[in-house]
Amino acid sequence: MSERTKLVLLSCVEYVYLVLLWMAFVSKMDMTELKVGLGVALVGTVADWIVKAQGSGHFRPHFRWILLTLLEPWYVLKGMATVVKQLPHALRRKQDGHFKAVQFDAGEDDVASASRRAVATMLLSMPPNSVVVGIDGHNGRMLVHEMKPEKPTLMGRELGVQE
Repeated sequence: MSERTKLVLLSCVEYVYLVLLWMAFVSKMDMTELKVGLGVALVGTVADWIVKAQGSGHFRPHFRWILLTLLEPWYVLKGMATVVKQLPHALRRKQDGHFKAVQFDAGEDDVASASRRAVATMLLSMPPNSVVVGIDGHNGRMLVHEMKPEKPTLMGRELGVQE
């Protein structure tokens, strides 16, 4: 299979994924929303195809990292519950959250490691309880801000966070 054929197939899958994501975000099964979603997804897919065709913007996530996104709704709900519990303390200035540096296998300076760092930053910052501030690849550390300290999740461990 040629590189161009792979790129076209990947773009088709991406297009369908973006349309489904749009419909999930608007939470409304309406023909107008579907038409807008089809258009927006097309713009995103074409822009991504142009970047990939030029050979820049290398991003190659492993399939199991994509599967981790299935866990994300649970982590978001869990994070929201933590925020709701911590809100009264934060409002009384008894707790403002904290920063912590965790061990993180940053990998090398290659496409696969850069992809894993990007996926880790995105997925671990989505729950409202935590935000990845940055990754220090030289020292193997990830700086995270959390409202309440928590152990690394399964998702974090899969992406390189070490206990």
